Amino acid sequence: MIAHDYHAMDLEPGKVLYETKYVWELPVRLTHWIIAASIFILFATGLYIASPVAGPRGEPYNNFFMGRVRETHFIAAYVFLFAMLVRLYWFFVGNRYATLRVPAGLARGVVERIVRADEGVYGCDARAGSTGP
Repeated sequence: MIAHDYHAMDLEPGKVLYETKYVWELPVRLTHWIIAASIFILFATGLYIASPVAGPRGEPYNNFFMGRVRETHFIAAYVFLFAMLVRLYWFFVGNRYATLRVPAGLARGVVERIVRADEGVYGCDARAGSTGP
């Protein structure tokens, strides 16, 4: 029988045994929140554009509320597009958490499963080049 000696950890007062480590890099976190905010703004302004609640009274040169809502909508769309492009760029140059590294064998297996699914649906054998009954 093997006996194991268990000892309490010798801790010094005030010594921290853990640290904060950000897994997601700054561009990933920034683009995440920018995309979330722009989607919210696009949703809110899109709802108003689809069915405006308040119609301004008077001449258009004094009241341009719908124009400002559309302008905000388009700015949010461009911000969304720019953030998506930055995120796409960071997908290729970021750390291992920012990218989706799929091994070639796994990708090949997915394609093979799709081909097998097509065989069942279309009744043909794609590898042999023959058709079903």
